[in-house]
Amino acid sequence: MKPMRKACAISLLAVGLAAACTAPAQTVKNTDRARARAQVPPISVRLDPTATGPAPAVPGARPGGTVTVLTADPRTQFEPAKAYVNDESEILKLTTRALTVFTERDGGAVLMPDLATDLGHASSDGLTWTFHLKQGLRYEDGSSVTAADEAYAVERSFAHDVYPAGPTYQDDHFLGGDTYKGPYHSHGPFAGVSTPDDRTVAFHLRKPFPDMPYFASFLLFSPVPEVKDTRSDYGLHPLATGPYKFASFRPSNELVLVRNPEWDPNTDPARHQYPDRYVVRFGQDPVKAQREIIASNGPDAMTLNYDGPDASLVPTLQTASSQRLVTGGAPCISWTTLNTRKIPLPVRRALAAAWPYESYQKAAGLTPLTAEPATTLLPPGAPGYQKTDVLGNGGAGDGDPAKGRRLLADAGMTGFTLVWYYGVDNPADQRETEVMREKLTAAGFTTKPVGVLASQVGPKGFDVSGPANIRQPPGGWCLDWPSAATMFQLFHGRSVGKGYSAGFLDDEGVNAEIDKLSGLDPTAAAAGWAALDQRILRDDLPVIPTGYIRAAFVVGSKLGNVLDDPTFGVPDFSLIYVHR
Repeated sequence: MKPMRKACAISLLAVGLAAACTAPAQTVKNTDRARARAQVPPISVRLDPTATGPAPAVPGARPGGTVTVLTADPRTQFEPAKAYVNDESEILKLTTRALTVFTERDGGAVLMPDLATDLGHASSDGLTWTFHLKQGLRYEDGSSVTAADEAYAVERSFAHDVYPAGPTYQDDHFLGGDTYKGPYHSHGPFAGVSTPDDRTVAFHLRKPFPDMPYFASFLLFSPVPEVKDTRSDYGLHPLATGPYKFASFRPSNELVLVRNPEWDPNTDPARHQYPDRYVVRFGQDPVKAQREIIASNGPDAMTLNYDGPDASLVPTLQTASSQRLVTGGAPCISWTTLNTRKIPLPVRRALAAAWPYESYQKAAGLTPLTAEPATTLLPPGAPGYQKTDVLGNGGAGDGDPAKGRRLLADAGMTGFTLVWYYGVDNPADQRETEVMREKLTAAGFTTKPVGVLASQVGPKGFDVSGPANIRQPPGGWCLDWPSAATMFQLFHGRSVGKGYSAGFLDDEGVNAEIDKLSGLDPTAAAAGWAALDQRILRDDLPVIPTGYIRAAFVVGSKLGNVLDDPTFGVPDFSLIYVHR
């Protein structure tokens, strides 16, 4: 379910093995769904530090045509410094290159150099990572990419007041990152990055960070010339280094990408430039879009939607003659976030007992193709995942309103008021809100939904000082790489105020356990993460797990090579072509 955070960046350096993170994408015709879900194979994961461009040609692909992407999600900007949402990052991947990049190759994920010549080199003490830039890299205006641009891009990612809700691993690992506020506020050089020459950038750390090559694929590592930095407006037209560039962008309405003539395919091992342009339209009705794509008349045949097939259309998509569905996996979980500072624990337990899973999922249009019952904080396949059911409801059913009323009465909290934001311009939000209002009122709660524009639901929901005490629609998270630490960072007190805290939890015991386990080898820490998973749900209950997420896209008949990006759980747009 959207919004999901950036999906799994598979780390062999940290884990030392191929993690069962996602499944290869496949076009679905007519299969046993339950059996397919139970036997999701692990993807093959490998490093290719010597990969060079151009990317291998896609058999049968020819240049030309327009790919249209329809999504219900609103997008008001595409700022690389805060790109931390699956579809936002995937769209930006067409225009924006980082030091390293993940791509789908032969049904698996491969990490390879992007702007860098290799995957970086660590010093003997692990406290410095050095990357060298390729020759001949240019922006869309023809100017050259330099190491100074790379360093500046990283420095501006610390300006969290300007770019909120972005990745913060740099705060935790880079030298001086705990106090540096970015180039707009801090004066003098930043100790965490240096540029020995125009093509070399070095990152200096407070502690070893063996997953640096994976973190270097985040788009905050896409270079930005200081003279071209328009700060909060930069996300309206980030300077392109990839095969496409912004032609026009109307926030929350439409983005048009066209070919970037300055992109050199010989420097890019991951992307192609097959379509003439991409048109991405936001705030669309997914059911209407999917029906049109299934029919594939005219331009609809060159259109795709990644919101997940609506339940009413699943029978059509599952027929033997249908080839309009592409599925894959994602190491993601969705949950309903409860503000632990505003909702007492007994009330949170009453809410978990009464939560209407089935009615809510029906209103959201979810199906077994897109979500499975969840009972843990870690998704299956994550190191430390253990199948448990602390809440005792199997992550399914339609709640127990009588138990909810009883728990509220026992706590002296009957009529407790629940406040959440919903998008007045998002039909799914409206349906979900009506279900919550009906079912939770029946369980003894007072409900107070607040309608705002869909683009404001996320920012307002993460405002710790705002009136909301539930975040709706449910949020969630995808592993940044297969370490449980990338999931449990959301439950650490230091995440509060950074735009992604799960429940605004700040428990000293939980914080200490996360810090301890994060410093261990992931294999040795697995049992500890499993125990912490149960402890947080039992003793703190900052979220109600609502589903393990799956990728499913509806695609037009004239689109070729539509594949699930194993690192994002959304289509890899850079591999698509139009049948000519």
